[in-house]
Amino acid sequence: MEDRKKTKEQLVNELAEMRRRIAGLEQSEAGRKGAEEALHESESRFRALTENSIASIFVIQGERYVYINPAFTRMTGYVFEDLASMNFWDLIHPDMRDLVKSRGMARQKKVNVSPRYELRFITKSGREGIGDFGATYIEFRGKPAILGSVFDITEHKRVQEALKKSEERYRSIVENAIEGIFQSTPNGRYLSANPSLARMYGYSSPQELIDSIANIETEQYVNSLDRITLKTLYEKYGYVERFETQLYRKDKSQIWISMNARVVRDADGSVLFYEGTAEDITDRKKAEEEKRNLQSQLLQAQKMEAIGTLAGGSAHDFNNILTALIGYGNLLQMGIEKDNPLRVYVDQIIASSEKAANLIHSLLVFSRKQVMELKPYKVRTIITGIEKLLKRLLTEDIELKVVLSDKKSTIMADITQMDQVLMNLATNARDAMPGGGRLTIEAAEIELDNTFINTHGYGQPGAYVLISASDTGTGMDEATKERIFDPFFTTKEVGKGTGLGLSTVYGIIKQHNGYIEVQSEPGQGTTFRIYFPVVNAKEQTKESALFTARGGAETILVAEDNLAVRSLTREILTMSGYTVIEAVDGEDAVQKFMEHRDAIAIVILDVVMPKKNGKEVYEEIGKLRPGIKVIFTSGYTGDIVLDKGIRDDMFDFIKKPLLPDELLLKVRTVLDR
Repeated sequence: MEDRKKTKEQLVNELAEMRRRIAGLEQSEAGRKGAEEALHESESRFRALTENSIASIFVIQGERYVYINPAFTRMTGYVFEDLASMNFWDLIHPDMRDLVKSRGMARQKKVNVSPRYELRFITKSGREGIGDFGATYIEFRGKPAILGSVFDITEHKRVQEALKKSEERYRSIVENAIEGIFQSTPNGRYLSANPSLARMYGYSSPQELIDSIANIETEQYVNSLDRITLKTLYEKYGYVERFETQLYRKDKSQIWISMNARVVRDADGSVLFYEGTAEDITDRKKAEEEKRNLQSQLLQAQKMEAIGTLAGGSAHDFNNILTALIGYGNLLQMGIEKDNPLRVYVDQIIASSEKAANLIHSLLVFSRKQVMELKPYKVRTIITGIEKLLKRLLTEDIELKVVLSDKKSTIMADITQMDQVLMNLATNARDAMPGGGRLTIEAAEIELDNTFINTHGYGQPGAYVLISASDTGTGMDEATKERIFDPFFTTKEVGKGTGLGLSTVYGIIKQHNGYIEVQSEPGQGTTFRIYFPVVNAKEQTKESALFTARGGAETILVAEDNLAVRSLTREILTMSGYTVIEAVDGEDAVQKFMEHRDAIAIVILDVVMPKKNGKEVYEEIGKLRPGIKVIFTSGYTGDIVLDKGIRDDMFDFIKKPLLPDELLLKVRTVLDR
């Protein structure tokens, strides 16, 4: 009976449990349906928000896209189906992937990082874009996911970059403008300035200029009336053009400027500020002043040019005449015994002829018609090389003191012309000290800077050698100093000076790209200062000329249109054993060479001849016998010789007047080469 009762209770309990389970299942199904409806409603709201968003929105799970909105498609060009075989990284620019990964890891570790940053992405067409990117972790469709949003800022960045470049260009124009650019208040204080304006006024920066000048009118204007005039023009016209005025720089030196400026007003017409440009015209003003000063020097320059033209045109004829005089004089001297009473007359003829030759050379140097042979020489070498000769030029009661710097400075110089400069200065010093005294020659390397140039009015910045020659003589007054470099000006008695000494010195120094100045007062002696640019070059050593002029038995063709010179040349050569064939002009020279081409060993050609010049003759006979040896000669000035194509570094050349020993030495040297 009890067993049956238990069985009944068990059945009731089991039935109750079954009812509970059925009720639970019914409740669970209702919850599931409710959850599905809530999820569907949530997704609907999500889509409603994202589908119409201007931001590109996407959801990824793992690295796969599970949702994109229309804005994402517009931005990238991809539709959802395109992304089925792609992952998140395919759209990220390779250079940005490490950054995205590092920021994702930081967020996972709860590190505080900016929620948004710029990200470069790649569109379907391959175009690179820039987006303002942000992401957060969400649950999407019951699974963890990442929700990302991107605002396309590509065009914004492009415009921003273009604006930045435009501002940089404008700033660069202002900052690098040659002209000064400024803004100033009506009461005279700088509001802004560019670097050029600051440099123009001697300040290290625009800010220093702005901070240093409290009132332009009282602190900068040399003439306060100019500021009043400027204000009047502003008030009347609202602008000024090419307004010239003189201002003080920071160091109180003065500068001329030309100003273009205008008044800037507000909408009511009130003056806000002045703005404009300023150009430094100091050099132009100085040039205008110099131009006025040069008017008085024009006649002097024309006179010097006339002398130069005369010297150059006459040199050829004089040299031909002197060739005959010196040449025949030397031949006559060779034929007269030293104890012959007539020998003294011959010696005087030769000495006078050589003086005439030196005079012609001085004229050419003065007129700058003589071509210089500039080579690197140490100043110490130049001065010590002529020191003994200078001592012989001076009288016994004059002390010569030479002071040389330890620095072995090198200059480009024509050694012969430098000797002439020093000899002329020594001769002038000797004549200025008739009662004896001291001549001091010093040499030292100095640096010419802008201060020196501004003070003296000449020179270029750099290293120079200063050679000074100081005597304790009678000195000079201002009138004499102003004329000492004039040609033919001399204070010596008639017959004791040509007046070409210092003018020759001046010409030589100018041809050496140097400068000369003189300091002297009556009774206080005289100092000449000469400046030569220092060069970095190896010194040119003097070549030894200790050769013995000897003759030979070769046949020489001499082409010379001047009868006296041709006859002298023939005489010198035949006396030394050579056979001479004469030609009177260029065509005759070619013809004679064709007739005797196998016998002729060397050709002596005058550079300037009728019918064909020496260079043309050489080119024609060179075709008949390539490598024929040639010596060119001329009495014309160096510039004319160069015009004919004859250069010392290309051909053997001997200038007139011809000396017998020099001619024989040159011929033998070329033949034996």
